[in-house]
Amino acid sequence: MFLGSSLIWTPYVKGNNQIRFFCTIISTTIFIVCCNIWKVSFTFINKFFFITLPGSFYLPLKSSEMMFGVDGLSVFLVLLTGLLFSICSIVAFDIVNKVRLFFTIFFVLEFFIFASFISLDYLIFYICFEAILIPMFLMIGLWGSRRRRMKAANYFLLFAFFGSLFM
Repeated sequence: MFLGSSLIWTPYVKGNNQIRFFCTIISTTIFIVCCNIWKVSFTFINKFFFITLPGSFYLPLKSSEMMFGVDGLSVFLVLLTGLLFSICSIVAFDIVNKVRLFFTIFFVLEFFIFASFISLDYLIFYICFEAILIPMFLMIGLWGSRRRRMKAANYFLLFAFFGSLFM
């Protein structure tokens, strides 16, 4: 996802239609990978699979490990996220202004949604869940309809952040 969003900014990808086509190919490829994860999930019943341990970090209140993995519940959420984002990349062909920025924010949002679904630590889940608010705020504020989009973006950030603060 980060590779796709960084390749958009290369001088080889020119024109809005080429950017849209490239991003649709990337999100469809991500969906195909999600389908393969779903297919592999049938061999791991009642277990975590695709567990990665990229490292651990220490916070003053709690020692936390960054663990990511997929279980029987999150595999469907990962599959649904891949499907919805590939459909959204096709629907986003109507975006006219700031197409590179839109798809960069699009892929960052997709990354944080995937990370919140596959995180095995509550703190990492909370950080990724809250990080989803930033790209959503930017998307609503920059590409929302009508002139009230900044008010809608502010309300979204206000209610979503303070609503999940007690989580």
